[in-house]
Amino acid sequence: MTRTEIINWFIKKYRYHSYLEIGAYRKENFDGVNCRYKKCVDPDSSCNANYIMTSDKFFLANKMKWGIVFVDGLHEKHQALRDINNALKAIYNSGTILVHDCCPAHKRYQLPEKKRAQWNGTTWKAFVHLRATRADLQMFTINEDNGIGVIRHGKQDLWPLAKIDWRKFNTHKKSILNLVEFEEINKWLG
Repeated sequence: MTRTEIINWFIKKYRYHSYLEIGAYRKENFDGVNCRYKKCVDPDSSCNANYIMTSDKFFLANKMKWGIVFVDGLHEKHQALRDINNALKAIYNSGTILVHDCCPAHKRYQLPEKKRAQWNGTTWKAFVHLRATRADLQMFTINEDNGIGVIRHGKQDLWPLAKIDWRKFNTHKKSILNLVEFEEINKWLG
């Protein structure tokens, strides 16, 4: 299942009318999203985003509440964490944040600097940080398309380690990420 199909599933399930995409990269995903009102943000002008600026600048000026936000911007822990925290302030209480690249398949895909076509970066570290520190969120990861993290307002049992290296992550990722197959997500959403 692709990220676009997963996004559209959430839009249909919750009847969202507004969609925000952080990191548009050629708008391949964005163009396939079926939502009444949708906008995308990317600092690269070749992406033809609605807002050609950094996500930090966008969120500083944003006054709108969004139903669903897809975070696929700069794949570095600190930026991904800022994007997620900003998105949490920008969604409705019933909103959903989907975070791409939460479950890299290989250690080389998560190296901090992009040196290959397949690059998930350290986005997974931002997701793990929130799993360890935010009991007021409901979080799990769909085991599709490099891991699609799902974040909603709710509650969760905290993962005990905020700091974690690749070896521990790779060994325990099923429990750290609450990794589920797409067919299982309804039991997580209630």
